[in-house]
Amino acid sequence: MSEPSPGRTVVITGATGALGPAVIRAFAADRWQVRTLSRTPPSPHAPAAAHQHVVADITDVPALCRAMNGADAVVHMAALLHVFDRSSALTAEYRRVNVQGTSAVMAAARDCSVPQVVALSSVAVYGTHTQMVDEATVPVPDSPYGNSKLEAEAEALREVSLDGKPLAAVLRLAAVYGPSVKGNYERLVRALARGRFVQVGNGSNARTLAFEDEAAQAILLAASRPDARGATFNVTDGRIHTVREIIAAITDALGRRPPRVSVPARLAVLGASSIEKAFGLAGRRSPVTKTTLDKYLEHVAVSGRRMQDALGFQPRWTLRDGWRHTVEHLRREGRL
Repeated sequence: MSEPSPGRTVVITGATGALGPAVIRAFAADRWQVRTLSRTPPSPHAPAAAHQHVVADITDVPALCRAMNGADAVVHMAALLHVFDRSSALTAEYRRVNVQGTSAVMAAARDCSVPQVVALSSVAVYGTHTQMVDEATVPVPDSPYGNSKLEAEAEALREVSLDGKPLAAVLRLAAVYGPSVKGNYERLVRALARGRFVQVGNGSNARTLAFEDEAAQAILLAASRPDARGATFNVTDGRIHTVREIIAAITDALGRRPPRVSVPARLAVLGASSIEKAFGLAGRRSPVTKTTLDKYLEHVAVSGRRMQDALGFQPRWTLRDGWRHTVEHLRREGRL
């Protein structure tokens, strides 16, 4: 972690999202003044509520610039996240929030002379690969979300500061888990806790994760290092895990045994397709889809070596410790 720097101010967009609390904690612990921004006010008990908060749309450049006045860094996290929906309306909203929003943030940072921006992206920009990928791999996104994040990266890296140097560092986050976990991994934990999970396939396909506190430390590190500007870094826990290993870590944290029943992948995909068609004919939404299973079965192996070598990022949380901490927190909050 960087040396304590009293007096520095960071503006965090999207601070009310799942990763926001961990990022706020990281900067506050490092003695930064934290200023947050989102399109709606934070709830009274949210970490963002303890700091100066600005309510603004992410595409409103004048409002963004007022929020950034006197800031030493901007962490741009605001985004429309990935959902399995390819409707034209959602695609347009991805462009508005993720692409135009990033363009607006960068323009405001430039106009307000903010020296450093950390723009968060996702390993979803790589698309589907069967081998390990790294920052030298040409991204081939296969979803509207992935396309929008790749375009947003270009917007961030295009902008230069008043000294003519790149203004932003881009961090491509692996799947983030931790006490604030939501989405697919939250549903997986609940299904395993209730004994309602059936393994599809043999679980040998790869996954790349990052524990939320370490993702926050990576963001803090990038915001503190001028030499990070103009570069793209993957943020991972430094390891590649199989789905089987992830499930074992979660069930160990839950005090349960891993599921013994499994369904062959091909049979599950065929069954999901049939169920989806049947529900579609009835005008109803299927509880399981082929797209969802395809995502579960895909191979996601992403190297985080560049950030470790170039910036000295040192992930320390093991998979089992991370999930044990996550499950304990979910239980305390009554979410399990």
